[in-house]
Amino acid sequence: MSPASIATAANSNNHTLLINVGLQPWRALRRVRMIAVLALPLLVFVAACTGTNEDELVVFAAASLTDVLTELGEQYGAETRTSVIFSFGGSQLLSRQIVDGAPADLMISAGRQPIDLLEREQVVEAGPFDLVSNELVVVTRSGFSDPPGEVADLASESIKNLSIPDPNLAPAGAYARESLTSLGLWEALADKIVPTGDVRASLTNAERGNTDAAIVYRTDAVSGSDLQILDIIPPDSHSPIVYPVVVTTRTKRPEAARRFAEFLVGEAAGKIFARYGFTPLFNKQVGQ
Repeated sequence: MSPASIATAANSNNHTLLINVGLQPWRALRRVRMIAVLALPLLVFVAACTGTNEDELVVFAAASLTDVLTELGEQYGAETRTSVIFSFGGSQLLSRQIVDGAPADLMISAGRQPIDLLEREQVVEAGPFDLVSNELVVVTRSGFSDPPGEVADLASESIKNLSIPDPNLAPAGAYARESLTSLGLWEALADKIVPTGDVRASLTNAERGNTDAAIVYRTDAVSGSDLQILDIIPPDSHSPIVYPVVVTTRTKRPEAARRFAEFLVGEAAGKIFARYGFTPLFNKQVGQ
């Protein structure tokens, strides 16, 4: 695998640092200064160097949470003077990095499978706790002349290619594969599928016209530009989409990690998640 792209950015008050990890680059985040770093091993080095104090936390999180967690991290930093360092990418890739020793205090996955890996490898300190849910949609460019009217139309000649996150790297891709398989379309679409490292890369493919369509989360679709959002994937064609959070055994600051997890399942955070299109699933307090 070619070296991953790593970018870091700090906001104006230095409370939130973002480390974006992916197999393909995506557009710069709002109001942050991006500094490109090329070698994947530096992710662990940077996180280790910056995450040694009680007022700093390293959080690995699904790429589809980039926008909402950026805002939540800034708010939490302003309220508590705790710097939150985010590493965003495909959940399966991030969980493997944690198993291999990456010093993440918490992980927020876009599905259960990456968390199952952490539990099998006994690197979960607390959790999992389900934070929010999401939905799958199909997107095409706004000017696309023949958008699919139903999911079976993805197999038509008007759709030359379809971008989805790699099912082996990102839960969004696993949900998409599960849906297409249950609908009897997976084999028919096999030659059209263009896999990406995470859901944001698939969204970018559709935005730029690199592919005719993409399957992404609704929350990512509404953040895109010049797109048609097609609500044609039956919700019962795949497993429920959930975002679990865990505190990992890699943490050297378990109480601080639990406090941030408590913040994420709180009412204030729930309103912000909802504003970005997620459905809060808070049904228990961290540590109970």
